[in-house]
Parts: sequence; structure tokens; C-alpha cells
Amino acid sequence: MTGLQSRNPTRLRPRRGGSWLVSFAVCSFLLFGLAACSRPREDQAPQAIETSEDLFGALTSAGAEVRASPAGAEPTLRVPALTLMVGGEEILVYEYATLEDRQAVSASISPDAATIDGTAVEWPVTPTVWVSGRLIVVYPGQDGGTILLLDGLLGDPILAQSPVVDEPYPPAVAAAIEALSQSLGSDPTSIQVTGFEPVEWPDACLGLPEAGELCAQAVTPGWQIRLTAGTRTYEARTDLLGQKVRLK
Repeated sequence: MTGLQSRNPTRLRPRRGGSWLVSFAVCSFLLFGLAACSRPREDQAPQAIETSEDLFGALTSAGAEVRASPAGAEPTLRVPALTLMVGGEEILVYEYATLEDRQAVSASISPDAATIDGTAVEWPVTPTVWVSGRLIVVYPGQDGGTILLLDGLLGDPILAQSPVVDEPYPPAVAAAIEALSQSLGSDPTSIQVTGFEPVEWPDACLGLPEAGELCAQAVTPGWQIRLTAGTRTYEARTDLLGQKVRLK
């Protein structure tokens, strides 16, 4: 995702299920809808995630609940899969001894992921697949929040699903709507999303410190979100998962 994603003002549409739902009705909208894309350069990943330990740490730092799950019947792509549960969603992580070993396998993934490394693989849905360092990360699910979280950590996927009707929104959008509706004392359904983009804020205060506030000088990944209420446009700044929200 590059630059501000401008859209026609769109009210958030509800979605059934999903592990990233925010606790008010209008914000349960994370139905997956990423368009299929061509393979990007592998050097586009925003963080240096080389190993499964790096990925576990990055997910934890982003605020996600992560735990290892007992091995099941996951496909073996020359190496066994490490199964991680991320917010209730199952992620398969394959770690190779060298970058060259990983590249040999990732280059063998068919466009529909029906065969990988010459082996037929059956998935419940066409998976989303990322590569980073010595890792192949496979998400055989459809939760938009999970996909956007992994996009933010690993870069664009080398394989994504075909589009469906709804567009995915980061969980942070829901948090921004809630914060603005509380600030204005208005109905959340009256707030429209006109654009959002991933950013790196210069500090823990998201570049908007309050008077006298001391902010940790640490780069904070997050989102810049544009919202409209009535005739006015607002900017919301959040961290990656929307746990911190500041309005401008």
C-alpha cells in the first residue's frame, strides 16, 4: 500500500466473525478483500524479519496475542511448519537454513498455491503467502485484520486471494471512528472513512504530544486515517493495532 488510499466516502460495512472485531457494532467490518497482486521485490519488507523468532517478537511488539500451537497436519515444504495462533487465527511459518533454500521453495509456489515445491497442497481457501529472510509465512484464512497486520510486518504478499465485495480495513480504523465519535458525541455510523495509509510516527505520542507530555523517542508504526463527520474532515493517528489514537 503506497500513498493515501483515497476512496469514495464509504460507510463501514458489518462482517461476521473474525478475531479483530472491536466492541461496537459498526466496527465489525474486517471481511477480507485484498486483490490478487504480482510478486513484489523481496526487499520491500519494512522490517528485518529473518527468522521465526524475529517474527514472533515483531507480532508481540505490535500488540498481537501470539502463541505456538501443537503441530498438526500442516503441509511440509521441505521443512515442517511452525504453527502460530495470532489473535485466534492460524499462521504457518516455514524457516529454512539459508536464504537460498527458502528462495528455491518460494520460487516453486504455483500461482494458485495448489502445488508448492512440486507437492500438491490442499487449503481450505487460497492462502496468502509472504516471504521474508529465511521465512515463508502462509495464512490459510480470510481475516482482513490478520492479513493487514502481516502486510505491515512482512511487506506485500507474493500470493494473495482474489477480491470479494468488501474492502478490508485495519483494526485501527475502528478505533479511530470510536475515538472521533466519542469526541464529537455523535453516532459512529455518521462517520465516513475517506482514506488511510500506513506510516511510521516519530515517537510514542504519534507526533502529536500534549502540552508538557514526555514522549518516548521511538519510531512507532501505525496508520494515518482521514475521517469525515458532517462537512468536516478529521485526521486520526494510531499505532499499528489502534491501541493508541490521537485526533488532529
